[in-house]
Amino acid sequence: MILTLTVNPALDLSTHISGLVPEKKLRCTTPDYFPGGGGVNVSRALSRLGVESMAMYLAGGPAGEMISQLLKEEEIRTHAIEVSSWTRENITVRDDASGNQYRFTFPGLPLAAADPERILAALAGLPSFPSYLVLSGSFAPDFPLDFLQKLNELCIRNKAKLVVDTSGPFLSAAVESGVYFLKPNYQELCELAGIQSTDLHDVQRIAREVIEKHGVQMVVVSLGPNGASLITKTEFYHVHAPRVPVKSTVGAGDSMLAGIVYALSKGESLKEVLKWGVACGTATTMNEGTGLFQAEQVERVRKLIR
Repeated sequence: MILTLTVNPALDLSTHISGLVPEKKLRCTTPDYFPGGGGVNVSRALSRLGVESMAMYLAGGPAGEMISQLLKEEEIRTHAIEVSSWTRENITVRDDASGNQYRFTFPGLPLAAADPERILAALAGLPSFPSYLVLSGSFAPDFPLDFLQKLNELCIRNKAKLVVDTSGPFLSAAVESGVYFLKPNYQELCELAGIQSTDLHDVQRIAREVIEKHGVQMVVVSLGPNGASLITKTEFYHVHAPRVPVKSTVGAGDSMLAGIVYALSKGESLKEVLKWGVACGTATTMNEGTGLFQAEQVERVRKLIR
């Protein structure tokens, strides 16, 4: 089983305007609503690949209730942990006059002190622990950093592989905990290694330093339009992203992660794992808002990857 964990989910709103003008009341189109947050999007993407997962997330207030309802409509298996803090909302606005997209992302509200332990208790109490636990997305303000260590220890005890896609101090905490798999971008990778580099050819060397120092087994580095690289102690692969008409990059990283975990769970070779990730991430950019990819789009994109 694959379980995704989202500790700071969001209700994503997507709308259009016909020109961004300061101090003027801007008339927006009727918004589309999507359940959002890293792990939530990974579960949505996995569903489109025909794989069932469980989406575990914190939910509070009307936005939390709406996320649960939207996931139910997509037939995603859920485990919502109710909290007193209201779930945040994010807004994506496309200016049809200029073709530019604007993304407004909010931090979320602080959680109750007991909520992180409630997450661990909910995981420990599952009838069957997942083979892959995917922790993806941001964290609410004041969330304790030692959560990553506790989560990884729980996964190790249950022989599960912890996959982490986050940023900042929590990414560093994940590395120091020696999780199974990380998905940083190139800048984040350099920060983890404590170096400065703008040469993408350094990605293999830098990732290996992180792997050797912290015991991480696999690193996938997303490189935007340059594709992605997958590195282990003994293997290195790079896949270029094919050119497609881009409508939105929202959810592309989560879709890449879903493609990777999907292929890993199917026992694909690491080169194929990376191809699946790049195909899913690229396919999502072909859709507006946080609509994510369609399965047929992934198949078309995969044929373009060499």
